[in-house]
Amino acid sequence: KKEAWEYERAIAGKFLLVTTSDLDPSKTVEKYKELKDVEQAFDELKNMLNLRPVYHSTDVGVKGHVFVCILALLLRRLMEKETGEPFESVFEELKKLKVNVIDLEGEKIFQRSRLTSTQETSWNRSKLKGPPKSW
Repeated sequence: KKEAWEYERAIAGKFLLVTTSDLDPSKTVEKYKELKDVEQAFDELKNMLNLRPVYHSTDVGVKGHVFVCILALLLRRLMEKETGEPFESVFEELKKLKVNVIDLEGEKIFQRSRLTSTQETSWNRSKLKGPPKSW
């Protein structure tokens, strides 16, 4: 048991990365650390949207789920980059937008609430066209 204890002490605080890529070891560690950012962003995304665990039974379902998550992560990063604001503050402001559904003789008309000045600034900074007033 002393030998096992010495081995555990020697490796304490260290980890081993095994890869099949030909990346330089320092680049491999850098990319591994970026994985933590991606996992954290996915966790934040699920919590932000109040998503329950999603289970898939097909490869197509898994691929679709991963695609949507990566798309959401990309959107998040772009909004932060373009607005210069943390995503949480941009999202908190934008989620105040509301849409009313008007049923006019069987035809549904959707009309959003008025943009606040902060929301308008976020849209302008993000270089995106603001949401239409109605459709």
